[in-house]
Amino acid sequence: MDLETSGEMRSLYRIGGTAALLQLVVILGYALVAAVFGPKPETADAYFAVYLESPLVAALRGDFLLLILIGIAAVSLSLALIVWSVGFAHRQHGASVMGLLFLGLLLFGGGIAAQVVFAPFVWATARHINRPMDWWRKALPEGIRPTLAQLWPFTLALGSLSFLIGLFIAITGYVPGVTDDESILAVCWALVFCGGLGLYLLSFVAGFAHDVEQTVGR
Repeated sequence: MDLETSGEMRSLYRIGGTAALLQLVVILGYALVAAVFGPKPETADAYFAVYLESPLVAALRGDFLLLILIGIAAVSLSLALIVWSVGFAHRQHGASVMGLLFLGLLLFGGGIAAQVVFAPFVWATARHINRPMDWWRKALPEGIRPTLAQLWPFTLALGSLSFLIGLFIAITGYVPGVTDDESILAVCWALVFCGGLGLYLLSFVAGFAHDVEQTVGR
């Protein structure tokens, strides 16, 4: 094992160790509160009786504490995913660590749709970093490659904007000039999937076209 591979494995171990430590902190924190304040009230009447005595204790003995701990874990994993994607995805085990972070987000409340819909494409793309472009060179016709190679920044930006607008509509239910619920839902899905996911996928292809064009003549 060379030094570079050894360094990559150490990074992988650190990520795994951090994730395990994070899970341990969540479990111990929840167990500690249960030991100090008692278990979660079993009935609504018991919960409101505790709430009348102390709202803080009621929050800690209810599901609120668990939501806080899971939220901290989800935010921590999200930040780790951002850092890894920007600075380490190109390394030898970059795609593997990215996949583990996506899995951690799935387990710790980071959402289901994003991990199921977007994560596989991001992970598959990361696996092709620093690898030969032979397949893409054959799959993408030479006539459209130069044009396609210039599109990826614009499709990525427009896809992100479309996705964010779709999420805004999903949260607020507001579309200017539209009051019908079915029409609002149709606009939301169109922005998220056709605009967001569709343009993201086009960005992946355009990005590979850009990489192929960078290697032409080498």
